[in-house]
Amino acid sequence: MDFMDKLLKTVDLWIPDERQISMDKGHEFENYVANLFKLKNEYFAIAEWTTDHSDKRAGIRVESDSKPDFLIRYKPKNESFAVECKWRANPYYNQKIRDYVIKWAESYQIKNYQQYSKKIMSPSLS
Repeated sequence: MDFMDKLLKTVDLWIPDERQISMDKGHEFENYVANLFKLKNEYFAIAEWTTDHSDKRAGIRVESDSKPDFLIRYKPKNESFAVECKWRANPYYNQKIRDYVIKWAESYQIKNYQQYSKKIMSPSLS
């Protein structure tokens, strides 16, 4: 393998594509949200932080990626709630409401969140 072949294999490190840039911003946003809860650590604890491992391009799906990003425990009442972080950079104009909107989730993702909510709210059913 010559130098040019090696260089081409690392091109994504030097010139990231839009997908990689968006993923990086999403991770930065998750860190921002985590730090908000850290600032109020007398009230909140991060019980779980789901790390996304799926790679759609390679056909790899990890079931835990369908969980919300955070499971937060509210310390004073020892109750938990989930937080899903969504980084979106491109709003679009919606004629129906005459304003800009973002598509925050696909319908299958919303169903996953609803199923997760039922499971968390009724742990004895799982």
